[in-house]
Amino acid sequence: MPSVWPLTLPTGPLLDGYDDAAPNNLLRTATEGGVARVRVKGENFPWPMSATFRMTRAQTFIFEEFIEVTLQSGALRFEFYHPRLQQTVEVRILPISSTKKYQFVPDGSGSWWRLTLSLEVMP
Repeated sequence: MPSVWPLTLPTGPLLDGYDDAAPNNLLRTATEGGVARVRVKGENFPWPMSATFRMTRAQTFIFEEFIEVTLQSGALRFEFYHPRLQQTVEVRILPISSTKKYQFVPDGSGSWWRLTLSLEVMP
């Protein structure tokens, strides 16, 4: 059974920075002339989601321990409440860039932080 997003962390992301995009499961093949051929690659593709959370400094430490220890550096799946679907889904961490898994930036006075995080909703 997968781990669960800690109850001590914010349950929903901020609207600013939230992105929930359908995966592209189509394969396009150009032809010598005329319309390109299109076919479905498959049906079970992860659904990418980007989210930003506002956290206290203490919550940033809880988040890091959850990802690094509980999820083995983000390799394991976990249960997360999906804000648009309004149900619990199974997700895993997607790096936000080639060098960053997630990112914290100060929000205001320094006692609050913004976490930018990418997830993939598992089929």
